Amino acid sequence: MRPTRDISLKSKLMLIIMLTSVVALLLASAAFVAYDWVTFRRTVVDDHAILAKIVGGNCAAAITFDDAKSAERTLASLKAEAHLMAACIFTPDNRVFASYVRSDLKGWVPPKPVPSGEFFVDDHLALYRPVIHNGEEIGTVYLQEDLLEMHERLTRYASIGLVVLLISLFAALLLSGWLQRLVSEPIRQLAETVKEVSVDKDYEVRAPKFFGTSREVGTLIDAFNEMLAQIQSRDKALQDSEGHFRSLIENASDIITIIDRDSRLRYVSPSAKRLLDFAPDELIGKIALDYIHADDVKTVSEKLRQVAEAPEGIVSAEYRFRHKDGSWIYLESKARNLLSDPSLAGIIVNSRDVTERKRAEQERREANSQLENALAELKSTQQQVVQQERLRALGQMASGIAHDFNNALAPILGFSELLLD
Repeated sequence: MRPTRDISLKSKLMLIIMLTSVVALLLASAAFVAYDWVTFRRTVVDDHAILAKIVGGNCAAAITFDDAKSAERTLASLKAEAHLMAACIFTPDNRVFASYVRSDLKGWVPPKPVPSGEFFVDDHLALYRPVIHNGEEIGTVYLQEDLLEMHERLTRYASIGLVVLLISLFAALLLSGWLQRLVSEPIRQLAETVKEVSVDKDYEVRAPKFFGTSREVGTLIDAFNEMLAQIQSRDKALQDSEGHFRSLIENASDIITIIDRDSRLRYVSPSAKRLLDFAPDELIGKIALDYIHADDVKTVSEKLRQVAEAPEGIVSAEYRFRHKDGSWIYLESKARNLLSDPSLAGIIVNSRDVTERKRAEQERREANSQLENALAELKSTQQQVVQQERLRALGQMASGIAHDFNNALAPILGFSELLLD
């Protein structure tokens, strides 16, 4: 079978009409069969419930007087029911009191009695009803009916439905062959014009209107011609824009790259040659993380994961990237998630060289560190000088006190010596 895209519009229209007819007929037939199937099951249950009630009433006296033969004769009359497979009467203690089995059933074993109810089991209906006599339950009637009648009805309906389906398909085929021309022929002519424009890439061509073209197709042709005019105008503008963009990219100071979800480089701007000494072709197809310093890989990987999980999200990072000569340069990058953009389908990264800034920052940190060390030494020296000044002041104070004390003690000593003399 040919792919759907290779089928002509004429064939597609005919196929649509045919499929619509088939689906409609199948749904109607399925609904009818389902309704009949449900109705038939309900009817079978109701009919056999009535039959079980009649059998139970006829056998009530036999059960009361323990006359199994009379009950057997009553059940034997059920052979007039062609689809009745078996019948059985159970006593309250679940003992088989009487039974009837169709002649074609060999080795039939009575089932275990259950409370009143009906069950569709495999290919038959099992129905249980109590035998009531004078308001007292004296036994249970069991009827087993095959479902051949239902199968015959379904087969008959299927045959009728098949015949109706074939006749309907033939009628739909005749009608679709005539009706599709009203739509397909003008569009086929338009398609020829489209093919000519596509092959020659000549957007100055315009699709002509044909005699007998419908209003809708005429509108389509006008819209197509208007579209060609817009494409022609945009194509020229696009060429001018591409030239301008290419010039900007080739002369930009930043590196512009596009990577996929696996961190594989899909595009590298020409400025990579100037900053990294790598030609774009040397990096395209490579894993970007392989060129990042080992100490920065974890941080960059986490940033890429964050931006990949956030549509239209933007993250920034600073890291070391390997130069072609083996040295490391610092790059400051901003990444934006454009994976959902079909024209890019990737993460666009704008990177600039910040090595000089990093070197200046390092030098500033080293200068600050040296300044802090010098300040600490100055403070230590100042503290030592202050301590020495304090000690010298204490020494002078002690000397003065001793001098004053000696001056005060001299008269006393002199007077004491006079007293001794």
